[in-house]
Order: sequence, then structure tokens, then C-alpha cells
Amino acid sequence: MAEDSDILRSRLSRELTDRARYFVSSMKEDMRIAEEDIYCTLAHDKMLFKQGIISKEQLDKITDGLLEALTKLREGTIQAIGKYEDIHPLVEAYVISKHGREIGGRIHTGRSRNDQVMCDVRMKLRREILDIRRVLHHLMSVMISRAENELETVMPAYTHTQHAQITTLAHWLLAYVDAFMRDEERLVQSYRRVNMNPLGACAVAGTSIPIDRAETTRLLGFQSIIENSMDAVGSRDFVLELAANLAIIANNISRIAEELILWSSSEFGFAELPDELASPSSVMPQKKNPEVLELMRGRSGIPLAVFSSLFVMTKGLISGYSQDLQETKPHLWQSLDSVVTSLDMLQEVIAKIEFDRGRMKNAATEGYIAALDLAELLTVETGIPFRVAHEIVAKLVKGLVDRGVPLKEARQKDLAKIFSTATGKRLTASFDFKEICDPVASVKRRKSGGSPSPAHILQMLSSRKSTLNQIGQDRELEEKRLDKIESELLPV
Repeated sequence: MAEDSDILRSRLSRELTDRARYFVSSMKEDMRIAEEDIYCTLAHDKMLFKQGIISKEQLDKITDGLLEALTKLREGTIQAIGKYEDIHPLVEAYVISKHGREIGGRIHTGRSRNDQVMCDVRMKLRREILDIRRVLHHLMSVMISRAENELETVMPAYTHTQHAQITTLAHWLLAYVDAFMRDEERLVQSYRRVNMNPLGACAVAGTSIPIDRAETTRLLGFQSIIENSMDAVGSRDFVLELAANLAIIANNISRIAEELILWSSSEFGFAELPDELASPSSVMPQKKNPEVLELMRGRSGIPLAVFSSLFVMTKGLISGYSQDLQETKPHLWQSLDSVVTSLDMLQEVIAKIEFDRGRMKNAATEGYIAALDLAELLTVETGIPFRVAHEIVAKLVKGLVDRGVPLKEARQKDLAKIFSTATGKRLTASFDFKEICDPVASVKRRKSGGSPSPAHILQMLSSRKSTLNQIGQDRELEEKRLDKIESELLPV
């Protein structure tokens, strides 16, 4: 096979040193876009033929060499890391080695590695985004399925890590479903800005070769053309946007992982991982460690760091192409892999984790978590301002705390005394503190939309299932469209 120096280094009198070649090479990262590079080249050369720039015979031989290279890449029989600077000369050199420069030397006509790599990356990111959306879909499906069975599984909701109000496990699950659905929406929006064709921008300012950018856009299934050639090769805002979206997904993963780690502790006892998802201690016989969750939490730092790194890499670059941009690829691949594997693992965790409903209910029954329920009932039953009701219940709770008595054991006479002092009126309404503190009754009293009331949860479940079904269908249609685009690039 011809060396890349035979193709690209005519201007230079000496070869790169081995150290320099290894330092500048992106072949390891480029193997991830190797197939896309071949599809991109197939489309480009079909366009060259249509424009009368190459002949049918030349196109057929180029296609033959590209397809053979594609087969060998899939088989892993092309060894190129450290030998070539990037994937592009490898593919070109392979066609030249098979059919000579008279044929293979034509495949790069009217383009540069600058627009070529952008085309490859954008094509790859289309698939990567769809893959993340598929894993997100499976995760949300599992969470919705579990929520359907937990409508009356009551538990504390927390603010400032303190007991706040009574909620349900279904409500908690749907809160994360909604967060992940927003992640999905952001990915859909990013996809539109990724799915744009830079091919034909050449190095930075276009080409005098009469190419047809609309034709490669059609052949590769891009939604539109990035019109300005300088913008097409130099901007990486679509990478930054995707990196930001991945960081937000990772942040959501980390939040739910942290919560489940706390819940699996002895102090909470709300949840327990099954043995097949837990790890033992090397020395403490009693331990059952939630290491998969801890690793999710830890690995969430990768997309957050990548997001920051990519901004630093690109913040000072002038218009056009600089080799700094090569370094965006390995960071982006690392972020994508981290998010996909964590989402996939989280799906299994949610499907298999065991919740202690009794422990959750006890935590939602003891103490003073129903204090807001009492204040709201006071407001409704007596007509006093809520701020006055808040003051009355706060003073009642303080007295109960001082005596070590839970709210459910409060006495009507104590409430009446505080009420009279605060309002100058006699309390005529009677309150059943045990019923007020009953967690199931508490959530059923909620009237505001989006609350943990079973009626509202059922509405949310119906809505989320419908939305999930629609976005799943949209994603599958786009996957099939890309499959069709790629199959049509290959000869029958």
C-alpha cells in the first residue's frame, strides 16, 4: 500500500520522525469514523461523476477500492495506527494501491480533509445521537412501568435534605422521567444542527472544481447545507452544544445515582440493589456496596470535564481550520461512551432495584412531615390567612418537638390554645391528627396538577407514555432513513 507521504508530502523534503508522526496522528480516534469516511467518499465521487469530472469507469474502480477498504476495516485487517496522520490518507492510499494514482488519485478532487472530516464527524454523530436516544427511551420506559405500580407507595419528599412533604415513589420516578425527556428534546434539537452538510467547503474558501453541494447533501441524507465554507470547516458549535447536552444528561444520571446510594444506606433503608448488581467488600463480610451507582456518579464527571475542555480548546481559534480541532474528537467520543454506558446501566438498576415500601411509609408517617397539610387545612376550615396558619402550626410543632411527641399525637386543646392566642378567636373546627398524618390520605388530598395525587399521576403517566411512543417512532423512522441512505450509496 502506498505511504501517506507519497500522497501528501510532496511539498516537504523529509519524512516526519516517528515521534512526530505518532504525536500528530489521530488514527486511533479516526477509526470510529472510518466507515463514515468511506460513505462520504462514495457520495463525493458519485457527485463528481454526475458533474462529468470523472468517468463511469473511473467511478466503478474507485467504488471497488472503497468497498474493499470498507470490508477490510470491518474485519480489522487494515493496520494503520501510527502509520498515517488520519483516516483520510489511509482510505485514499488503499484505493491507489489497488488501482493506481490514475484512478485513486481522483477521489479527493474538489475537497479537503477539512470539509471531509467535518462530514465524517457529523455523519457519525447522527448515529451516536440516535443511539443515546434509544437508550434513553428504554430507561424512561422502565421508569414509567415501575411508576405505574407505585401510585400509593408513599415516601418523604425532601428539600434541603430535610423532610418536606409526603410524596410517592411514582411521583419521584416521573420527576426523573421528565428530566430525561427534556434531555431527549435537547438531543432532537442538536440533531438538526448536526445534520448539515459541510462537504464542498474544501479547505476553507471553496473550490474552482464545478462540484454540486446539493447532490452530496441529497446522497448523504443531510437536512441542509452549511452555506458559508469558512463556517463549515471552522466552527464547532454543534460539538459544544452536544457536549453540553451530554453533560446535562450526566448530571441527571449523577443525581439519581446519588439518591439511590443514600436510599440503599442503613440509615435510609428505602432501597436495595439485587445481588447481581451489588459488590462485596474484600475485608468486611457484611458489606453490600452499590458500586454500579457510585461509578455512575463518578463517571458523570467525564462529560462535565469534556464540556469544559472543548470550550477551552476552541475559545481562542481564529476563523478557518486549525489542528487544535483534531483534539475535539477523542474528548467527544469519551463523553458519548460514558453517557451511553451509564444510561444503559441505570436502566438495569431501575428495573431490578427493590424498594422497601414499609420503610418508606414509616418515614412518611413519623415526625412532622404533615405540618403543611395541617396549616392548609386550618386555612381552608377557618378562613384565616395562610401566614397566620403557618405561625400557629410552627408553634404547635415546636412544642411537640420539645416534648418528643410526633404530630400525629398532637392534642386539639393545644392547637386551640395557640390558635386563640394568634387570632383572638376560638377554634371551632376539629382536626383528626392521625388522619391528617396518614400519608396515603395526604397525597390524595392534593389538588394541584402535577402533584403526587394518584389521579394526577395517572394523567401524567398517560401523557408521558403517549409522548414516549411518538418520539420513539420518530427516532426509528430516522434510523431507517439513514440505513436506506447508506444502502443506496452501495452498488447493487
